[in-house]
Amino acid sequence: MEWNQETLQFLSQCFLHTLSPSPAPRRQPESSLADAANRPSYALAVLRLVAEPSVDEQIRQAAAVNFKNHLRARWASLPTPHDAETALKKTEGAFLEIADRMVGENPELALMGSCVLVMLMRGEDIYLMNVGDSRAILAQKGKSGAKGTACRIDSSDSGDQFDEMHNLISLQLTQDHSTYVEEEVHRIRNEHPDDASAVVNDRVKGYLKVTRAFGAGFLKQLCFHYRPKWNNALLEMFRIDYIGTSPYITCTPSQSHHRLRPRDRFLILSSDGLNQCFTNQEAISEVDSFLSSFPEGDPRNTWSRKCCSEPPSKPVRNPTQSRLISD
Repeated sequence: MEWNQETLQFLSQCFLHTLSPSPAPRRQPESSLADAANRPSYALAVLRLVAEPSVDEQIRQAAAVNFKNHLRARWASLPTPHDAETALKKTEGAFLEIADRMVGENPELALMGSCVLVMLMRGEDIYLMNVGDSRAILAQKGKSGAKGTACRIDSSDSGDQFDEMHNLISLQLTQDHSTYVEEEVHRIRNEHPDDASAVVNDRVKGYLKVTRAFGAGFLKQLCFHYRPKWNNALLEMFRIDYIGTSPYITCTPSQSHHRLRPRDRFLILSSDGLNQCFTNQEAISEVDSFLSSFPEGDPRNTWSRKCCSEPPSKPVRNPTQSRLISD
């Protein structure tokens, strides 16, 4: 389904009529939407409608519900790791194609990118996919020295992180992709052996600390054949000297699985902003303390205020990381 004015009008009218309180006016538009849902790029078109500010808010809300149900119906069967990675790369490809068409008027699109963190929970099973340095941190009841059962990445001292007061262990279920991870730096330098500035000052090409990201086409443009246009569109200060034939950063995700156990307490999904203020252990201790005092409260608002008003006492830097993986 190609995104254009005709598509915008078609979807808007369909969603408008699905809001009717009477069944009869809803039948035809619901049937039309069901047929359209089988066309390629339908979900992307609906998502663009949701983000279109010129469309009535009620229509956008109806489209958002449809988008959620569309994804839920197509995830009825559990996707394999390959399916999840393929879906992510196809989504990125669609974004880069749109950005490429608009980069002449909006050159900043060549720089735009994001980390990705996706969690799928089915029964007692948690499946995670991440790109960049967003994290999933699990708090478990346990004893000091207990072994992790999923991917564990310590963020401060070696060994399990242990909260003496509440007997909590922090387990990081995702893997960071940043220049703080030695394996990631080696990978980039091995793929660009002739580029001494592939990683400089702890940043990829002197720009990004993350080594994998969604978008940021100016650092992966050769694999999409965008190099001349994207580099020329940028201000000179943002242009890079692209050496070699490999992308500097990729959108290849890390994936992990964890089966919930009785000693699992809660899971934190966070971006790097939280990780820069708190170690993994500090994060679960803050949440545990908050939930003990306010069982029905929402720790996100409290954390937002705390991170903005109280800078960390010391920068949190990720050391070389170790992984323990089991299914």
